[in-house]
Amino acid sequence: MQRTRLYQRTAAQRTETLKIVAYLDDTGGDDEIRVTHTIESGVVNDGIGFHGRGGEQWLRDRHTGWTADGFKLISSGPDY
Repeated sequence: MQRTRLYQRTAAQRTETLKIVAYLDDTGGDDEIRVTHTIESGVVNDGIGFHGRGGEQWLRDRHTGWTADGFKLISSGPDY
């Protein structure tokens, strides 16, 4: 199942966005989560943030860290 989340924060007159695209295997196989970090319209980092089993826990852990760093969840679908 594919799930997407967008986080954003604004600081020092610039907007940062994290786009999370998670491909979670509901049959117990490997999960893959891609994280794209942009500042304004430029991509700063784009890569696989996680690969393996336990992707949902990885997402919960990162959500806590990202929100602590000032990012706000602005879009999620389907919800997880």
